[in-house]
Amino acid sequence: MRSGNVYGEGDLHWDRLIPGTIRSILLGRHPTILSNGLHKRDYIHARDIVRGYMLALNSLLAGKIPSGAAINFGASQSYTVLEIVQKIRMVLERPDLRPIIANIARNEILEQHVNFERAKDELGWTPEIDIDQGLRQTVNWYKNYFHYETSELSREAF
Repeated sequence: MRSGNVYGEGDLHWDRLIPGTIRSILLGRHPTILSNGLHKRDYIHARDIVRGYMLALNSLLAGKIPSGAAINFGASQSYTVLEIVQKIRMVLERPDLRPIIANIARNEILEQHVNFERAKDELGWTPEIDIDQGLRQTVNWYKNYFHYETSELSREAF
């Protein structure tokens, strides 16, 4: 099983784009982008990935797909890093916190888009959670997890 960039609730790896950007903005800081921000990627919600894995497992156990088959799970559309950061800024209503472009990432592929035709054809799988819905759910999870709106102390904890 292979996929595009997975995001969603519960990811506490602050060096990753989506959780790191959300954390920075919740702290009132400008998010930092390590690349030039123009690289395009698939961003796929973790629940879509889990659903895909379950469909693949069931199909494998039923003998509908061969063992070792390569199946990709991707998004319907890819986005630049800057587009993702902008979407998060809008969900958090912080257009004032513009990203800092560090441009220190090297050897990055300019565009990665995962072809998920096999998953669609053989498993009946397509992504169900669009990026805007997924980012709203993810941001809300972080706000609840850190009790962001009710506790200054919680803000310092992360």
